[in-house]
Amino acid sequence: EGSVIRNNYFVSSVLAGIDGISYANRAEPITYEELIAIGGLPSVFMKFKARFWADGKIVDMLEFSYGGCIAQTDIPKIPPKPGHYGRWKGLDVTNVTCDIEVHAEYFPYITVLESCLKREGPLSAVLVEGDFTDEDGLLVNQVAETAWEDGLFPDDEEVLEMWIVSIPEDGNSTHTVRFMPPEKAGNLAIYVLEDGKWAQAKSRWDGKYMVFEPAGYVVTFSLVKAGLFYGKRLALLGAVVIAAVLPLVVKLVIRKNGSSASVQSE
Repeated sequence: EGSVIRNNYFVSSVLAGIDGISYANRAEPITYEELIAIGGLPSVFMKFKARFWADGKIVDMLEFSYGGCIAQTDIPKIPPKPGHYGRWKGLDVTNVTCDIEVHAEYFPYITVLESCLKREGPLSAVLVEGDFTDEDGLLVNQVAETAWEDGLFPDDEEVLEMWIVSIPEDGNSTHTVRFMPPEKAGNLAIYVLEDGKWAQAKSRWDGKYMVFEPAGYVVTFSLVKAGLFYGKRLALLGAVVIAAVLPLVVKLVIRKNGSSASVQSE
């Protein structure tokens, strides 16, 4: 009581001086540039710090000027955590006017992404397993039949559908893809486009889905219904493999039994 208040200055765009009222030469708002020009200010008013925390530990600390920005390239990466992805909580790196504390938040990976296209009720036509975030999504396009090229498959095999699936990059070289065909009748096979050539993928059934594991993040595949000669081609392929391997087996047996052994044929 009886004291005199004067020569107080502050920098704020929302606060006022005394009891919500600013007074010239007593509690006066000024710009930051005017404050610096006064001189003799502690260093804490000249440089500001941003501390980045993860699991209770400081990951990095950056310095910046009043009203400055922190470049995206300077923001530290969030330390990895098994089974989780991370995100800096409430990160605002533009027009920073005070020290800030930024903490990492961790969330469990989303392990399955599904296509918007449905086959039966709520069941999606395509499911992809991986390590995804809540910002990821599948881009699934069905290739129109008019865009198919002739002669890609044997004449007795019928191409039922062709798809292009774009998978978000999650660091995995391969992904488990589940595809629900429009029908489950006949000998169905999955062919994947690899280096400009179609190759039959190893697939299995899991309920209503065909499961295969392609490489890469853009997967082009076809659903093929085998014709009458499909089984014969497999049998022929098996016979060719056996015919190629059998002489090697015979030679191995001969060598095992002794160099003087001979093979007799009737």
